[in-house]
Amino acid sequence: MVGGGRARVEDVRLVKEAGLDEMVMLMSISDIHIRYKFNSTRDRVVAKYLEVAEYALREGIRLRCSLEDVTRSDVVGFVIPFVEKLLKLGGEVWR
Repeated sequence: MVGGGRARVEDVRLVKEAGLDEMVMLMSISDIHIRYKFNSTRDRVVAKYLEVAEYALREGIRLRCSLEDVTRSDVVGFVIPFVEKLLKLGGEVWR
C-alpha cells in the first residue's frame, strides 16, 4: 500500500509506522514555492529533499516523488539536475 506525505522525516516515519512500504513524497519545486512557501533557496531545499529521500529509502520505503508546481519551474536548469540526483541517490541506496 502507498502512503503520501511531505518531504519531511516526520511524514516518512508516519508512513513507516502505518506499515506502508511505498510513499508519494511531495516536493515543492518552483522558485515561487521555494521563496514564498519556505523562505529558502534552491540549494537548501534540494539538500533537504535529498536528505529526506535518502532517509526514506534507507528505511525501506519505495518513493514516488511528486514535484509540486513543476510547470512554473526551471525545468532544464533546475528540475532535471535535481531528478538526476534523486535517481543517483536511489541507485546508491539500493546497492
